[in-house]
Amino acid sequence: MYLPGECIIIETNRGKDGTISHLFIVVIPVENDGDKTILLPLCRIKPNRYYDKTVTLGAGDHDFVKEPTYIDFSLAKIETKASLDEAISIGKARKRTPGFGEDLAQKVFNGIQKSPHTPFIVFSYYEDYLFGKLKT
Repeated sequence: MYLPGECIIIETNRGKDGTISHLFIVVIPVENDGDKTILLPLCRIKPNRYYDKTVTLGAGDHDFVKEPTYIDFSLAKIETKASLDEAISIGKARKRTPGFGEDLAQKVFNGIQKSPHTPFIVFSYYEDYLFGKLKT
């Protein structure tokens, strides 16, 4: 089971120095293998580079946030519980605690509808969830 606000570190690619992983936040609760959730990635704000300013976090806003960070809504993705379970079982992902508290998680989730960079499929899926069109 994955609950809103929980954190998962997922390998996203391989760099010169090994594996690169990103922290993602679970948006929609999933209990059964076919259930789908939305994952939102946290990314460091790099000097002199563009970033989505819809939701930013400062050092200390959460235990994992050590420097200025933003939610990269352009990289939001929909995943099944089964695919998350498999990634964890083969060591490509792991749950991290603590999760985001309710207020901070809601601030992040609200950005799905506010960011101009949210993929349409993610935006639509989230609205279906909000308005009761999805079974969770």
